[in-house]
Amino acid sequence: MKKLYLAAATFLSLSLSNAQSLTAVSSSQNILQNVKKPASVLYEQVATGGSGIVSSVLSNGNFVMAADDFILSGDAGVKTFSFLGFQNAGTVTTLNRGLLMYIYADNAGKPAGIPGDANPYIAKIDLTEASTAFTITTPATGYFAYNIDVVEALGSALQLTANTKYWVAFAPKLNLTDYISSQRWNWSVGAVNSEFAKLVDPANAFGAGATNWTNISALTSDALFNGLAFSIEGDNNLGTTESYSTVRDIMVTQTADELYIFTKNEKLKSAVIYSADGRIVLKSSNDKMNIANLSKGIYIVNVTTTNGKTLSTKFIKK
Repeated sequence: MKKLYLAAATFLSLSLSNAQSLTAVSSSQNILQNVKKPASVLYEQVATGGSGIVSSVLSNGNFVMAADDFILSGDAGVKTFSFLGFQNAGTVTTLNRGLLMYIYADNAGKPAGIPGDANPYIAKIDLTEASTAFTITTPATGYFAYNIDVVEALGSALQLTANTKYWVAFAPKLNLTDYISSQRWNWSVGAVNSEFAKLVDPANAFGAGATNWTNISALTSDALFNGLAFSIEGDNNLGTTESYSTVRDIMVTQTADELYIFTKNEKLKSAVIYSADGRIVLKSSNDKMNIANLSKGIYIVNVTTTNGKTLSTKFIKK
């Protein structure tokens, strides 16, 4: 029997009322935070569900790695990447041995190389657990976001060109000898860009034959896996500088029955869900709402915080 690449988060405590951001602030940036403008979020694919795909490097160097594409709207110096994922055992920080990330050019709708092969890459970041060029934050119970300071890792910002398709491949290094479902890191599903997210399993550890880049949705038979959750931050050639915070003021993720509301540095007071035609369909004072009885379609979530701030986002009930 083939092992399964996909995983679902088994935890239910997803409150972000006092959440950390998905990216970290270095000591020097803390000092300058009050005099520098906030960074541009150059690109973001927000989380869209409670599922994820395995993306991990084992202690022997073997890996299963996922990748997704992105296109920037302007020339930019990239300074931060953040990747959102989960691990049901909650032991990522204990097992952490570093990370591996590649930036590739596009080759006919897939990355132009596979990590470790002879094909050229645009950038490679290979860090050990002792490196200060990345942090692991926990934006919700069981979720672990890897936040990479590109400038520290590479020595300078990564210069990328507008309207060019790139691919980012990422996997944490974990002290594991196998892809144990409860202990591996799973990259959370996210919004979709122009191409479908891919996965490569060079050693064919899962027996699916995905030894070259393969659409994750084809491996899982689930279109939810067409995108992955990550963000990019840096200079957009308009004079802005980095202030590492890529979480939107409001984000949502969902299972078949529940909608979880994430608010940044704010406590939720009330939430209202509107249908596409403007009707109120649900109200709550909690950051978890039961949406099992909602019909399929697009909905708007309006949130009022305890500080009187109004936030809004949308989600799709499938």
